Amino acid sequence: MGFTVHARLSARRFTYHRISLLSALEQSLSLEASGMADVHIINENGCRRTAAEVYELLFGPRPATKQIDDQSGRAVRAVAA
Repeated sequence: MGFTVHARLSARRFTYHRISLLSALEQSLSLEASGMADVHIINENGCRRTAAEVYELLFGPRPATKQIDDQSGRAVRAVAA
């Protein structure tokens, strides 16, 4: 099975082909971290997903974390990681 990773940087569009879903996920996370936009993975059947959606399918939901206020040390609000 093959996967295609699409990304955009300004007006330029980039396409990468990967053999495995894990490799496509790694590529898409790397592209997002480098500042690219509209990053998504498409499988052979045309199913389009974001890196976050693929991550959740493979590994389950990410655990929630707390944002700590540096001044008081109290939790300000709970946010998803």
